[in-house]
Amino acid sequence: MKRTLPIATGVCALLVTTLSAFTMAQDAVDYSGCITRGHQVVKIAEGDAPSDPCSTRESVVHWSTRPSAAETVVDTDLIPGVSLLTEEIEPGVLLVVSDGVEDPALPSGAGFGNRIVAGHDGSVWTFSPWDFRRLGDETRHEWVEGTGLRGDIEVGLGGTIWWTSQHGPGHLLAYDGEEWTVSKRAPEHGKVRELEMDDTGTLWAGWKNNATRVTSVGYLDDSGSWRRVGAWPQPDGVFRGPRLSATGDGEVWLLIEHPIGGDIWHLVDADSKEWEPLQQPKGDIVRLHATPAGTVWARNRERRIVHFDGDDWFVFGKSHGVPLIDAGWKNRHAAPDGSFWLPVFDPDTGRCDGVANFDGTDWSGYLRGYCISSLDVSPDGTVWLRAREPDFPLETFAIRPTEA
Repeated sequence: MKRTLPIATGVCALLVTTLSAFTMAQDAVDYSGCITRGHQVVKIAEGDAPSDPCSTRESVVHWSTRPSAAETVVDTDLIPGVSLLTEEIEPGVLLVVSDGVEDPALPSGAGFGNRIVAGHDGSVWTFSPWDFRRLGDETRHEWVEGTGLRGDIEVGLGGTIWWTSQHGPGHLLAYDGEEWTVSKRAPEHGKVRELEMDDTGTLWAGWKNNATRVTSVGYLDDSGSWRRVGAWPQPDGVFRGPRLSATGDGEVWLLIEHPIGGDIWHLVDADSKEWEPLQQPKGDIVRLHATPAGTVWARNRERRIVHFDGDDWFVFGKSHGVPLIDAGWKNRHAAPDGSFWLPVFDPDTGRCDGVANFDGTDWSGYLRGYCISSLDVSPDGTVWLRAREPDFPLETFAIRPTEA
């Protein structure tokens, strides 16, 4: 459900609403003056930036070309039980101005280590090297022993946060909202390197053993015990750990990287531990992103999109009108509809150029000129991003594909 909030049409607008006015009454909110985001003052202007600064409280005032007439609404559909104040800055692209607690934007100097994660329970979380919080919740949670953000993160159906801390012995840690616990140590003294949660809520993991140089894959069963379903010797010259992608019940894909190329495997049956190999496509695959339909998207080292349709691989190049991919770590995701979301790199300028969606035929770009810090796709297909324009705050966005 959306409620339209009237917004002043002056040169700039000052957000003067309070939290209680937004979350409780959700009455008409007056805007006049300037909008403060992420501890910086941002003037909203049409065309050229006005000559008068919005405020003297900041030593640097950043100007935006976003239209001042952007409609501001209260949206209760994006996250269950949470009222978000949003502005539609492009068709289907929503800037989250407030989550009912605070403006989730970060100052322009904030590092790109900040991450956004869409939980399998419908929640959305933001993670920084210092703490993390769920959108719509005022509580800020701390990392165990101040260890920060390194490692893989999944949020389960019950709201449990699973984390593979890379600072210590490489255990699988779990957070229930109150405290961190060492949920499971990897078998045979291995280090848990990568997590994937499939559509049923089963948690899959890949781990490695530095002593034996063996890569293993398994999942947590209903009793909370590891069930290993495969093990492979790690190739000489590289030991990055397995790259996993999981979708449906037991639909798991695995990439074991080599110095050049890699081995790609598909799990046929977990009970019998049967895997089938896939021929490596041209271009040295870096990561896999499987879809519920059994297709696979990937990126190669030449920053090209690669697609497996169930029978063959296809590499999309310049002749297909597909741009280069930004080289972010896990900022690419397959959506429930089988399409692929990814940051875009502009080779002409050498800079990032927003985010795009590609279904193998049609290419759609959004937030052109933005750098994507983090990207995730929720179970309902909503795309969540942390992104910013150069020298602007790091902001939170949601894209509704059906409206974009």
